Order: sequence, then structure tokens, then C-alpha cells
Amino acid sequence: MKPYFKIIGGTFILIGLLLFVYPFYTDWKVNQAQNALKQDWIKLNQTVAQAETARADESEPAVSTTKGKQVPSKAESKKIVTARDIVKKKGIVGELVIPRINLEAIIVKGVDQKSMKNAVGWMPSTSLPGEHGNVVLAAHRSHTYGQFFNRLNEINNGDVITLRSYGRAFTYKVFDSLIVDPADLSVIQPANDEILTLITCHPLNSNKKRLIIKARLAD
Repeated sequence: MKPYFKIIGGTFILIGLLLFVYPFYTDWKVNQAQNALKQDWIKLNQTVAQAETARADESEPAVSTTKGKQVPSKAESKKIVTARDIVKKKGIVGELVIPRINLEAIIVKGVDQKSMKNAVGWMPSTSLPGEHGNVVLAAHRSHTYGQFFNRLNEINNGDVITLRSYGRAFTYKVFDSLIVDPADLSVIQPANDEILTLITCHPLNSNKKRLIIKARLAD
């Protein structure tokens, strides 16, 4: 066998090995990044809990207006501002848990490639967990950026999804799934209910369509 045939053969073997190993390497990198985010998330939760305890000691009760509506006390108002403030400054929204597909992942602010490279992304123009409206989360489902929503197509109506966000847990139940074009923005519009929307590409390893999962806050 001529030397260049050996070189070509060796090159093909090397490429094959790299293609085989790459998904495992990517998953390892994403897991490392998720673990680091999880540690940051734990520390932020502790900081918020301590701040809430300190505010509770100084809190004043809510007062009623002449029209009978309750106005939040200053301490309660600060609590709302603090939650959004932390998301804005620190970039961590919370944690997403979907038992059906064995998923536990940290949610970060933003749905750009950088934000979604190692986490589930929250669309900043939508509601935060605990706020009235539509909470929109997006994630990849490929070996290139991790397999966060890789199995999203396995979710069924009635499945439970939990969002943990700064000392609170919100439980949603799935009520719909659909496939839409990427240009269809109706799925991210504000809602009159407390809705969770999960978005990923469809089919697997393609961006031709979007797979949408809709869930409603459980009673």
C-alpha cells in the first residue's frame, strides 16, 4: 500500500473517532457549565432568603385604599423589585424541572446563542415565574449545544413541569403541544392566564420548524 493511502485511511479513522467522541465531549462541557450555574443559583437563593428575612423583620402591613383595594407595603414592593433586579444583574432566572424527560436545568436570561449555549433561556420580554402572563423558555435539542429539550416531543398533556425561582416553586400542567413556523410569534404573546411556553427546534437537529409545549399554572 502506498504511503498516501495509509495517510488517507488514517485521516478517515481519526475523523470517525472525533465524530464519535464529540457529542460526549459537548455533553461534558455543558454539564460542567450547568454545575457552575447551579452553584451560583444556590448562592443567589441564600442571599435572597437572607434579604427577605431581614425585610420581614422591618415589614409593615399592607394598607387598604378608600376603594377597598390592597396596596402592597414598601417591604412587599421591594420584594418584587428585588426578584427582577437579581435576574437583570445576575442573569439567572431559576431552575426548570420536567420529570417526564428527566430534565433539571438552570434558566438564564436571554434566548441568544450565547445564553442558550449552556442553559435554558428565558425571553426577557415575557413574564417571570410568579407573574401573571406568559413565561417563555427556549432551549436547544442537539449535541452541538446540549440536549436540554432533546426529548421535549415526549411530553404529554397532563404532565407536570416545575419552575423554581428564588424561594418559590411553580407547578404547571401541560395542556397543549403544537408545531409552528419560526415566524409564528403568536405563541409568545402575553396571556390572560399564568402560562408557561417551552420552545425548541423541530425536527431534531433542524431549525425548519418550532415545537411548542404549553402548560398552565396548577391550582
